[in-house]
Amino acid sequence: MSFIERPRFSCMLGGALATLTSLPRVIPIIHGAQGCGGQLTNSYAYGGYLGVGLLRRCASLPSSNVSEKEIIFGGAERLRKEILAAYDVMDGDLFVVVTSV
Repeated sequence: MSFIERPRFSCMLGGALATLTSLPRVIPIIHGAQGCGGQLTNSYAYGGYLGVGLLRRCASLPSSNVSEKEIIFGGAERLRKEILAAYDVMDGDLFVVVTSV
């Protein structure tokens, strides 16, 4: 009997990130809870998906990492700060916000 330890499938956010990271000079910004980006990175990096493009394996994706505070009181300010920080640090032509919230 055999099994797949880390199957190569994910949520809709994972599909969106896989698509966006394969496009040249497109940088997705995850707007979601603290575990979303990390779990998808593990799924892709260790599940056989090697990724292509600027960010390779989704390992350096900017994320708002919202917590209970932002969920209760609104995460717009946290997202705005993350977009500005990503724009300052990363070199891309298109920045796309994808949400899991």
